[in-house]
Amino acid sequence: MMGAVKWGIIGLAALLGSLGVNLPKINLEYSVEGLTVAAEVVACGQLLDAVTAADSRSGSFTRSRLRVTFAIKGAAVGDTLELTWWSEAETALPQEGLFFLESIPAPSTKEAPAVVYRPLRPLVGPSFRWLDLAAPTSVLTGHGFRRLTTEAEIVHACRRTAAAEREYRNQNWGEAPKLGYLKVPGDTEAFAHLYAGSACYLVVPRFMFREAKETP
Repeated sequence: MMGAVKWGIIGLAALLGSLGVNLPKINLEYSVEGLTVAAEVVACGQLLDAVTAADSRSGSFTRSRLRVTFAIKGAAVGDTLELTWWSEAETALPQEGLFFLESIPAPSTKEAPAVVYRPLRPLVGPSFRWLDLAAPTSVLTGHGFRRLTTEAEIVHACRRTAAAEREYRNQNWGEAPKLGYLKVPGDTEAFAHLYAGSACYLVVPRFMFREAKETP
């Protein structure tokens, strides 16, 4: 019975969408805390030798190297990391940015690096690539549901979260923290930024935000 109801709702939503009726949308977005915990590497650095090429099956992809100038998690100053990501045509790359990276399988060739990274992907929406620290876009925090807009406060939030994650792992035999969904109150900056007609949730580390749920 519940399955029939679910598919009935999906069918109705599709019909209304085809008629141009916009339905309220639940909005999900990573908090800066969620980004920091989800990423294997969080670091500031400079992109070197970025090259975008076409792929007949998957569109375009970009390859580059990241020289780490300030490390927060998973890297050290002076490291050079190999990056690749599928992308729309990139028109401008930042000279320096804050990157949230995850590892992907490296090509099995002698010339290939041991580890290749790509910018962390969000649960919904376009790919999250980096923050240009010369002109950062806002990032949301679960602490007070605020928008962080300056390099200093964004980096501080990442460092604070990375330190909390290290402590959590040390106390829990290396266990990786779980992420959850934190409902955003309606009278906050985060809600005003995310609102699309329905409830809004931030993806956060559950060990830092005890009220976060497993599902939205």
